[in-house]
Amino acid sequence: GIGVHPVAFVVDGLGDAGGTLALTLTAALRDAGIATDRAYGGRGLKGQWKAADRSGARFGVMLGRAEVERDAVAVKDLASGEQVEVPRDHLVAWIQQRLEESAT
Repeated sequence: GIGVHPVAFVVDGLGDAGGTLALTLTAALRDAGIATDRAYGGRGLKGQWKAADRSGARFGVMLGRAEVERDAVAVKDLASGEQVEVPRDHLVAWIQQRLEESAT
């Protein structure tokens, strides 16, 4: 609905190589009930982070080359600016846990 911010915003730091990975990640988060958006149209990294900020999302989830090699993603809390690395397999659980903590 209107005025509902995404929880997560996927930032693709891989260029074209990451396209399918970004899609897969976005789909996995959405399947878990986490409202997720991403930047379209091959914007640069800076533009994607701007879009993430504008979206009102709580977390920016970045696929970077270094992280992907470790099967991880960089998750940035867009409110605090704090960034942590989270294993890709644990991302959904990690975000759900943060949401539960902030809901209490």
